[in-house]
Amino acid sequence: MKKNVKETESMSSVIMNGVAYELTNEPSHGVVRGVKKMQKEISIGLIKNHRKKFTSDTSVENALQQIFDEDPSEVANFTDANEEFVIIGTISLATNTLWTTDMLGAVPEKEVMAAFEKCKEVLGGDVTTFL
Repeated sequence: MKKNVKETESMSSVIMNGVAYELTNEPSHGVVRGVKKMQKEISIGLIKNHRKKFTSDTSVENALQQIFDEDPSEVANFTDANEEFVIIGTISLATNTLWTTDMLGAVPEKEVMAAFEKCKEVLGGDVTTFL
């Protein structure tokens, strides 16, 4: 739940761009499903970009390994995408709001990182621990 307020953060909320978001360690099923979809899209998106190299029975793990072996620069892109996912996914789960890269891009980085740390506390870890 979000509210437009100009008050200070409490232990159960974060403020980003002047909007307070209540924190929870029990996000809705829809938000959890959305976060899992984001995570899956990182791998699947990369594989789709190289789909001509694979058959329909190639496993995700094998496809990723082949991509990384052939084009090591993809490792950096994949790592960056996963690091960004950890932040977006963690904040999404704890605020019970499905955030996007564009939405968080509009928030000052200092506020995002402070919210990320507080969200990790509420969830008991980041998105990788929660899912």
